[in-house]
Amino acid sequence: MDYIDSLRILLAEKSDDSNAKAMSKYLRNLFPFFGLKSPVRRAVFKNFIKEYDWPQRDDLMLVVKSMWDQKEREFHHCGVELLTKFQKKLEKEDIAYIEYFILNNSWWDTVDFLAINISGNYFKSYPDQIQDTTQQWMDSENIWLQRSAILFQLKYREATNKDLLLKYIKQVEGSKEFFINKAIGWILREISKREPKFVEDYVKNTNLANLSKREAMKVINKIK
Repeated sequence: MDYIDSLRILLAEKSDDSNAKAMSKYLRNLFPFFGLKSPVRRAVFKNFIKEYDWPQRDDLMLVVKSMWDQKEREFHHCGVELLTKFQKKLEKEDIAYIEYFILNNSWWDTVDFLAINISGNYFKSYPDQIQDTTQQWMDSENIWLQRSAILFQLKYREATNKDLLLKYIKQVEGSKEFFINKAIGWILREISKREPKFVEDYVKNTNLANLSKREAMKVINKIK
């Protein structure tokens, strides 16, 4: 029995139809669930790893892709856990897989983690990939790639390339897409914790969506 089939058996053993319906509804019925809430799923996956071990690094991306290609959402979250384990050992060519995971079975619960943690760590390891890759993401007009290009620096703190970020915000100026405008506000809010005047001035002088403005100013408005 292979790795994925073994994990499926363990997840199915803890399935809960009532939870599954509620969890699927929460994500707009985009994905079926076994019905395992996060603590249960993590416990099952922890026990699975104890028995079957972590995959070899050379096999990692193919294993995660196999998880990603399953229909149940818990598999995708287990895939994220695998990526998290190896996020400091990503290889340059892994960006093709990261992009695949962003583009497939896409919703905020996986995309945001992939953007901020997996992509964020990848680009720290391979800064020469930032410009070309994230510009391609922005030019793709795919909302999840664009959201990732905007959010990958969320944990960069003082190392944030604000010029690049503002360039990407300008590129989507006038967007009506909730997930794009929310991402803009989110990363500006994070920057405001260190540079409140910069963010306040930027919000005042830029044609941002109201959602972006509200999100960007949350920390600043609490201080006032």
